[in-house]
Amino acid sequence: MSNELAGDILIERFDVIACAHCSQPIDTSEALPFSLEICPACGKEFRVPARFANFILLDQLGKGGMGAVYKAYDENLGRTVAIKVMQQSIGQDRVFVAQFLQEARALAAINNPHIVQIYSYGEENGQPYIVMELVDGGRLDHIHEKNKALDEVFVLQTAIQVIHGLQAANAAGMTHGDIKPANILFDRNGNAKVADFGLARFSGEKPKPGEIWGTPHYVAPEVVKGQAPNAGSDIYSLGGTLYHVLSGEPPFNGETVTDTVLLRFKEPAPDPREFKKSITAKTAAILLRMLEMDPFARYPTYESVVKDLTDALTPLLEAKSGKKPEKKKNSVVPVVIGLVSLALIGGLSYLGVLIFKARQAEQRKREQFEADKAAGRVKQVFRGGQLVWVRVEPESAPGGIEAPPTDAPVNEWTLRAVDDVDISGDNQISDLKDLTTLDLRAGSNNPLEDASKIYLRFSLAGVDRGRLESALLQITAGRRGSIKTKANPYKLHVWALQKPSEWTDLMRWNTAPGNDTASASDLLADQAVLLTSYDMPANPETGDRLQISARPLLNFIREYPDDDLTLVLTADSETDQKNGWRITSTEDAARFPPPTLMLKAK
Repeated sequence: MSNELAGDILIERFDVIACAHCSQPIDTSEALPFSLEICPACGKEFRVPARFANFILLDQLGKGGMGAVYKAYDENLGRTVAIKVMQQSIGQDRVFVAQFLQEARALAAINNPHIVQIYSYGEENGQPYIVMELVDGGRLDHIHEKNKALDEVFVLQTAIQVIHGLQAANAAGMTHGDIKPANILFDRNGNAKVADFGLARFSGEKPKPGEIWGTPHYVAPEVVKGQAPNAGSDIYSLGGTLYHVLSGEPPFNGETVTDTVLLRFKEPAPDPREFKKSITAKTAAILLRMLEMDPFARYPTYESVVKDLTDALTPLLEAKSGKKPEKKKNSVVPVVIGLVSLALIGGLSYLGVLIFKARQAEQRKREQFEADKAAGRVKQVFRGGQLVWVRVEPESAPGGIEAPPTDAPVNEWTLRAVDDVDISGDNQISDLKDLTTLDLRAGSNNPLEDASKIYLRFSLAGVDRGRLESALLQITAGRRGSIKTKANPYKLHVWALQKPSEWTDLMRWNTAPGNDTASASDLLADQAVLLTSYDMPANPETGDRLQISARPLLNFIREYPDDDLTLVLTADSETDQKNGWRITSTEDAARFPPPTLMLKAK
């Protein structure tokens, strides 16, 4: 293995690799990293990999003036990731490196489904890097290039999701600073995620003299003047982004970069309906307000933008849902209501969809695959620059008798919440049994049905807790109350009972394990431990998934001495009792998964 300079980034090349198709050793000592080559034995095409630290670099996803982003395989954790590596010359600026790592730490602490998750960060050969989740379902600028002016429903839905991500970053004291179509990605489920906080700065920091943070088509006027980016400038940049992908034209477009930047100081953005007549008046008004030159004339908060976006989106969804397709006999094709773009197929829960047999069959296949992974019946191997899942076949014993399978260690566990016990309020309203959703609402000293404490039980039997290196709790939400309702955010708390409890078929508010009956959001300190807390919107989008991977959760599970684990979700807020989180508890016709605890070992 030898070192290779890719631009100003030092990586290691593989001198010999094995073909993923025929296992033929191939000399790649003269091949450039990530170049496409042909196997001399089987004729199959493959991409030449490289190495950086403990990562096998599979492909270069993008490159800029500061560094490059690669698709990579993390050999330590055994998963595919994206890794952003900065140039060596930048690594020599220790002030920048310190800021870079500070931002990485801040971003890693943000857990939101609409922000690309940061897994880890560090330095290798003087080059700082960030490891993040691989989001490979598409990029807004690529979708725009292919389709020009995009569908209005798709754009509005994407905007709401992006704002949820920006809200989470803003709550952590960060702004993005460079919102543009290229920084809005989609996962394979169609969920939008804000990426590349490379220009993100902590609130209040200003650019150096002569610097402009942002992209000419979308940068806010006050940022051009040298002011620090903030939530208001991110709203402006998002407005320019939405304007561009919806109308097909940027709000300001001069012959040169300078002309483009100066245009926003000379005249307001034209009505987007000049470029695309079908844009509704409500949406056009929202975009123009987001693009106001005066920050005080724009929307004052992210919440106010979401409210107007939702008001514009709702009638469009209702109009589309009224156009139902004709029914076909014995059809196993999912019936999609309001599907407006292929990019939305994965985000069906956001648009409303009837999912029939085909989707259920896919779900069963996925579950079988996960079961095979957990049982060690399949494994992932690296061959010729590609990751391949292979089935582990038992070897044959002498005499043709099939030998029993070897006891390969299990490294992943997917645990679904047990729902065999009722937690009931004073009026005998069940919170768990026979329900597909659980209400999580708030209010002081209310009965359980009005101020739910959701008990999630998981069986840890068979889990090798001593080897665990990650724990992730995933819950799926259904909206409670009107999405138009203005409500304060919730503080969602995740607790764990310190020891197993004696569960009965029916437990009331005053007998629920660990429950502090004097508080709607607390548990008893001698019976439960608070693991983490999150700020949550009062009315989430139906199908929104929250993933909680706090370190205290992992540490608690590692040290928990019993097999029966109980987590408890509580919330506190002054919101209207008609609004709040509704969390799925059981599989509901394959629409929503129940609360799931995903554990991974070394």
